[in-house]
Amino acid sequence: HVPLLIHVPGRSAQRVTAAMRSIDVLPTVLALMPGLSAAPFIKQCRGSDALNRTEPVDLFAQEPQGRRDARTLVSGEWKLVVEDKVARLFHLPTDPFELKDVAKEKPEQTAQLKQRLAELVEGQITAAKRFLAARPAAPGASDGAKDAKRREELHGLGYLESDDEEGEEQDSKKKKPSRGSP
Repeated sequence: HVPLLIHVPGRSAQRVTAAMRSIDVLPTVLALMPGLSAAPFIKQCRGSDALNRTEPVDLFAQEPQGRRDARTLVSGEWKLVVEDKVARLFHLPTDPFELKDVAKEKPEQTAQLKQRLAELVEGQITAAKRFLAARPAAPGASDGAKDAKRREELHGLGYLESDDEEGEEQDSKKKKPSRGSP
């Protein structure tokens, strides 16, 4: 956890223990502005006002593919870390330093968080595709160049595997003998 401190003149100190995402900073600051009706601005933000939030939010992070495939989800008391397809689960109130992996002891919790993590990743992929589809084409670029550039950008962000990796994977599948063949 990283502390976030905001000084608001004329307002008493307050400690918020709930998790806060970086996308929550702007709506929170807008809500604190004296004399500003922030509601119309906050509606346009993807985050929420962390001081007036009524429900907890999940924290999600991922490291782009290429370096390693790692994703993390913090949901309530639980932290799920999936690294190179291996899931580890930690109960944060009893294990704040994440020393005891309880994924095998809590298979239902692990499966539920893996499902939520998959939903968040799919949402990120969908948002990236929508963003790239809405971008204007580079001047003079053909549709093929535009698609190749999009694939390259998505790959750089970790949303797609490279064509070479997919080709190697398919080649290795073709070379494997089936059962019953010599």
